Amino acid sequence: MDQREPVHAGDEQRPGTQHHRAGKAHARRTPDDPSAPHTSTQPPHRAEPRNGSHQHSGRNAVVVQDHRPLDPDSAGCHSRSAPAGRVRTSDQGGPPLSKPTVWCRSPLTASALDGLIRGGEPAICATLSRLTPIGKSSLACYAARPVADIYKALADRTRRIILDELSERDGQTLFEIGARLASKHQLSSTRQAISQHLGVLEDAGLVSTRREGRYKYHFFNPAPLSQINRRWPRKDPTMRIELTGVFVHDQAQALAFYTDVLGFQTRHDIPLGQDRWLTVVSPDHPDGPELLLEPSHHPAVKPYRDALMADGIPLAQFAVDDVAAEHQRLTEAGVTFTVPPTDVGEAWIAVFDDTCGNLVQIISA
Repeated sequence: MDQREPVHAGDEQRPGTQHHRAGKAHARRTPDDPSAPHTSTQPPHRAEPRNGSHQHSGRNAVVVQDHRPLDPDSAGCHSRSAPAGRVRTSDQGGPPLSKPTVWCRSPLTASALDGLIRGGEPAICATLSRLTPIGKSSLACYAARPVADIYKALADRTRRIILDELSERDGQTLFEIGARLASKHQLSSTRQAISQHLGVLEDAGLVSTRREGRYKYHFFNPAPLSQINRRWPRKDPTMRIELTGVFVHDQAQALAFYTDVLGFQTRHDIPLGQDRWLTVVSPDHPDGPELLLEPSHHPAVKPYRDALMADGIPLAQFAVDDVAAEHQRLTEAGVTFTVPPTDVGEAWIAVFDDTCGNLVQIISA
């Protein structure tokens, strides 16, 4: 089978089978041939997208079928109906297919259908042969589920813990999930019970699976949760913190300290003359606020920082889960603390020198 031809779920069309031979015969015969295996004289409909192109990737395309009307362009798809000869029709054998077909550029763009499909039954998804995995899942396609299914899946504590475990380490087998539930959460659920929980999560679209030989791996899919956010959107505009910064006397030294020692990730590193537009972000929130490591060339910067340093006032503050544990980790990495872990009532704090001319405070509630 040509790897660009999708096979619908549940239909194994292999060379040498009756469906395969019938499909080949259908492609060769004309509608006037009385021996043709079909009765329709209408050619398959070819709907051209508005951008004038219906080319698709043979390794990353995904077929999504659903009975509701869709806008393929806004979904990142190529046509409302599949190009002729690409999808088996009811005339070529097998069960009749009455639902329109949408071609998407990749499994990831198929998730955009969530914004167009509201409620109803889950879409029928089929992958291409030898589909290139996207991330850790071979099928990252997602179509909207009824919100009630999502609430049902999240209502059970064990199912929420399963999602937490998959979020922490994706791609686990049933045995691995059961072992983690027992060792970390003291949940002695049977394999059958865990399998039933996973089935509910799969029905809600929160878990996808991939088989590799004898093993079935489970992956967390957070896409359905966006339906809940869209159900009650914010009505009032909000202002968000996007960028803040600290002055540093050496950007290269600062980048090494803030990434290698503190654990931040580089977000932007753009040359600007002799300096750089250099920002870092938290690995937990890569799309969150950025910290600008700004050169301290301005003449007002030095007296300002010297005064703060002399008075022991931190220029920045970062949140951590455990100040004592972070203090131990950073101390072992050679960081100098000016204030050890201190209980200030509602929180714990500690202050260290960032080696770039600033004092930085860490805090945990």
